[in-house]
Amino acid sequence: PPRPPAASLFGARGHRPAARGDEVLPMEADAAPAYPEVPPDGVLLFIKYFDAAKQSVAFLGTHMAVGTDELPTIAPVLRRMAGLPADEAIDVYEEVEFEAAVNFCPVVPGRTLRDAELQHGDILVFQKTAGAAGAAAARGQSAAEEAARSHDPRTAPKPVTVPDFFETVKNRVTVSLFKLPQTSEAANIREREVPVEVPMDRRMRYDAVAAAVGHALGAKPSHLRFTMHNPYTEQPKPGPVKYRPQLQLVDLLSQHGAKGSTDILYYEVLDMPLVEYELKKSLKVSWHNRYGEETKVLKLLLAKTTTVAEALEKMAAEVDLENPPTDEAGHALPARQRFRLLEVFSSRIYKLEEYDQPIENINDNYWTIRAEEISPVERDLGPDDHLVQVRHFYQDEKTTAIHPFGEPLLLAILEGETVADVRARLAERVRMPRAELDQLKLTVVNFGRVEYPTDSEPLGKRFKKPDQHGNHFEIYLGIEHPKAPNGAVRKRLHARFHDKPIKIFS
Repeated sequence: PPRPPAASLFGARGHRPAARGDEVLPMEADAAPAYPEVPPDGVLLFIKYFDAAKQSVAFLGTHMAVGTDELPTIAPVLRRMAGLPADEAIDVYEEVEFEAAVNFCPVVPGRTLRDAELQHGDILVFQKTAGAAGAAAARGQSAAEEAARSHDPRTAPKPVTVPDFFETVKNRVTVSLFKLPQTSEAANIREREVPVEVPMDRRMRYDAVAAAVGHALGAKPSHLRFTMHNPYTEQPKPGPVKYRPQLQLVDLLSQHGAKGSTDILYYEVLDMPLVEYELKKSLKVSWHNRYGEETKVLKLLLAKTTTVAEALEKMAAEVDLENPPTDEAGHALPARQRFRLLEVFSSRIYKLEEYDQPIENINDNYWTIRAEEISPVERDLGPDDHLVQVRHFYQDEKTTAIHPFGEPLLLAILEGETVADVRARLAERVRMPRAELDQLKLTVVNFGRVEYPTDSEPLGKRFKKPDQHGNHFEIYLGIEHPKAPNGAVRKRLHARFHDKPIKIFS
């Protein structure tokens, strides 16, 4: 039943479909709006007025014109509707499009409405003529904006023409800024953090965006770096936005391959200008001890031309080392004999980085970059010794597919060592009680095929030396578990298993 205007919103409860939790508030008009009867040659126009001084648009009503009318014929009607003097000069535009793109066509004298292709339901928007001074200012403003693409609502001149005003309305957006979180803290950030909201214009260039954000945060614009938002995961995208002066805000908010855009942007305040920062390489490295355990996460910022060997020297200065920096004669050892850098993904070691390679070529967004010391035994391997990868895995009961888990490691297998010899050393390396390791099968996985050597078999003959490309990890030593590990084993083996809740935003 109808309710009085003063009725409480909560008093309207009860009109709720069972499938949804939204309140349904039916509305109806007392009577249909009375539009004039349309004659055969009539054109029903909807009229809006743009007040440049107030920066507002008002709907004034409708006007029934005829197809042969020209601008001088309908101009007096428009002036009366807006309450303007009879001699006030006005500019009239047809509102052709606004949603997909802003398109306003001027209605000029000397053409009939039929010639201008005006039809029933078309919209006319008019304003006071800006005049010579105003037009010159508008032209100067447009030229300046085209050159600088500022469009900053704090400093940009107010639009003085109908097309400029609607273009500004179309492109204005309030951007919600979040400080870029750590990966582990990225989920559901909108529920935990209060954003800094900054009104902007989608046409603003990168420098103007940085200036507006810097003003809101009290930070230097040159030291700001932005990261785009992924609306599907509700988290930051993997990599930051590269500095490009011609980039616009609409590019920072748009979603490639999807319709629409977001209003969320992440920021970082750097210790140096972004242009200088991008000449360097940011590298995130996980430092591991001899047991394959992560002991420290290093974040380096080095010149892109820095080699892996040089980067390892810098890392060594930030961690506690387990092995002496000299050989038996007391001579200092170079980095390539003391440390190594690996690419790890999904419990597999994929590559040993070359020491002369520049760090610019290392992708730490996709791979986990791991650094560790080289043990004294591994420094002087003989021609029949092997450095092999060790992985924990279990096989699917139905498909026998191999599922690795935990932290992989590298182990030296010396000439003549049997499976039993290796098992004794391996128990200490993986920090597993010998009795527990004896219950597991020690296997050789050869390009996906699981082989079971006997305890008395020399293990080295089953492995090959690296080929010319350095590939030798498709044959590895596997510790086969009977099934997927439980929580205690996962923790001990440092597997990164954890369930994350998700929130679906409607």
